[in-house]
Amino acid sequence: DVYFGRAETILAERQRIKHDTIANRRLQHRLQAA
Repeated sequence: DVYFGRAETILAERQRIKHDTIANRRLQHRLQAA
């Protein structure tokens, strides 16, 4: 149970990081375009 919970947390964290990375890339693109 503990391991599964940890795996879930890592997955969620990875998703959040990926989302942040995409958002940052979009922001950078917008700044360069401006």
